[in-house]
Amino acid sequence: MTSFRDKLEAAAGKVGEKVKEAAEKVGQEVNKASEALKQEPTGEFEVYQDAKGEFRWRLQDTNNKIIADSGEGYTTKAGCLAGIEDVKAAVRYATINDKTE
Repeated sequence: MTSFRDKLEAAAGKVGEKVKEAAEKVGQEVNKASEALKQEPTGEFEVYQDAKGEFRWRLQDTNNKIIADSGEGYTTKAGCLAGIEDVKAAVRYATINDKTE
């Protein structure tokens, strides 16, 4: 006859195996996410000065096509760089608002 202790140890072993399997799956997902973050950049922000001496930025894709720009000049380079960071933060969670329907 199997003792209570033997049953308990067997159950604990099964739980341990399940935990190990789950941990391995989580590790695999973390590795996938990590690889996704290492992807090559798809564009770059270019900072430049306009004819008035104000700082501006433009976002270019890998083919150097301008896909966005600051739309305004900044009096300081720091202000321009802060504007870039604002755009990067906003775009991360941006949604599409389709007003054509």
